[in-house]
Amino acid sequence: DWSVTGVQTCALPILDRRLPRIDEADAGIHGGKSDRGIKPMRCLVTGASGFLGSWLARRLLQEGHSVLAVVRPCGKYPRLTAIASQLEFAYADLSTISNIAAEVKKFRPDVAFHLAWLGGNNSRFANDPEQVYTNVPGTLEIVRIVREADCKGFFFFGTSVEYGTYQTPVRETDTVSPQNLYGHSKYAMMQLTQALSELWGMRFCGIRPFWTYGPMDDELRMLPYVIRQFLDGKR
Repeated sequence: DWSVTGVQTCALPILDRRLPRIDEADAGIHGGKSDRGIKPMRCLVTGASGFLGSWLARRLLQEGHSVLAVVRPCGKYPRLTAIASQLEFAYADLSTISNIAAEVKKFRPDVAFHLAWLGGNNSRFANDPEQVYTNVPGTLEIVRIVREADCKGFFFFGTSVEYGTYQTPVRETDTVSPQNLYGHSKYAMMQLTQALSELWGMRFCGIRPFWTYGPMDDELRMLPYVIRQFLDGKR
């Protein structure tokens, strides 16, 4: 048995007050048993080579869980280099996700964390039609795949962009009003993955991260860029 609250807390180092250094995080990784008394699980993580996905994979390993990392078949995953030997890998993007159905069924995940997404919230991708035509069918397919593998729980990673534009600090209970295809697609998938999870008897948790940042982030993103400018004595 697992608790949505417990898994959410243990799986998201981004929510901690302080992200460890890379060497600290990797030094604490071990297998077999969780120091926190959490029953080891088999965890599938899509988008595992990304910023959030790589930290999630590390934390799950630290907690003693097994991880199947679903990554694009590009061959380079620098954020996962130090922990690659402790991961199992499946290679697909959201347009080819059905190709790994047999591997997922063999792995038999207890819980799936879906972070994979093509494009993001910037001027180049925010209103790209592929936000819909690739991400939506690929996301629905991964729900079907893990359900057929007898998965017990599904985590969907949405975005704060689902809330749209606010002139005041946004609360979790505020009305959702996306303003671009990225936000609309994420919101639609939040709703549909929850509905399918409940229909098929999987526990569901939806998460909308707000401006996460830390080690291994893309230095061209706003917050890492500003921090680097200050560290370098620039304005």
